[in-house]
Amino acid sequence: MPYPSKLLDKYAVLSDPNDVLHRNVQNIVASYNSAWDILTELIQNSVDAINQRCAQESGTYQGQIKILIDSGTNTISIEDNGIGILPGSADTMILPGGSFKTTGNTYGHKGLGFTYCAHVAESVEVETFHFECRKKEHWIFSGGFQWLVDPSQDPKLTDA
Repeated sequence: MPYPSKLLDKYAVLSDPNDVLHRNVQNIVASYNSAWDILTELIQNSVDAINQRCAQESGTYQGQIKILIDSGTNTISIEDNGIGILPGSADTMILPGGSFKTTGNTYGHKGLGFTYCAHVAESVEVETFHFECRKKEHWIFSGGFQWLVDPSQDPKLTDA
């Protein structure tokens, strides 16, 4: 089965989009080499979101990051009060190169870190509130790792 069509449509101009996407994600995952990389990427994204919101707020805003690691359930949760993720952008974030960050005052900027996280975990769940447009969104991407190992598997992107 192919990758979710909503995501794969971005690769539709290629002769075999599922194969090209699979190779690209394999290369991204192979470029990381530490067990801490997933935590580092998620924290970088939180810091960048806080910095973006700080640039738009008056002096009363204070950024916060909460990190929860549960070895019993093998989960990592990162919460921040940054700018949030634009609604409807889950597909962009999961795909290689999908980033809304501008160069400058950001730690991450390549659009690879979240792709990496989504494909080395059993699932990723994102609950966000976008500061500017005041909209909430909650979605889950699951099966990315299974698809990475066997591209005939069927990852899913669902609204939670």
